Amino acid sequence: MQETQTTVTEARRQIILYGKPECPLCDEAREVLEDFAADPDHYAPFDLDEVDIRRDPAIFAAYRYRIPVVTIDGAVIAEGNMHEGDGADALSHALARPVGGVR
Repeated sequence: MQETQTTVTEARRQIILYGKPECPLCDEAREVLEDFAADPDHYAPFDLDEVDIRRDPAIFAAYRYRIPVVTIDGAVIAEGNMHEGDGADALSHALARPVGGVR
């Protein structure tokens, strides 16, 4: 009898960082996300896209006073300062791998 090995492939999360150039909080949000990406033992893999809010009037109107805004799989997870408080906590929780296995 031949054994077969099953491999669980974890789906990559889709993250969008809404911001604009010369936005220090947007740069900080990118750094936080890069830190998560560099720690695959604790955080799920993801693909990061960045959207300049100035390129779309509807997006600009929605996020103008809220950037940076981070969505994961289409849901707004965090906005504003990502290094402190709720923003970083929300991102960490949303991307954390469960203890003992793949999510």
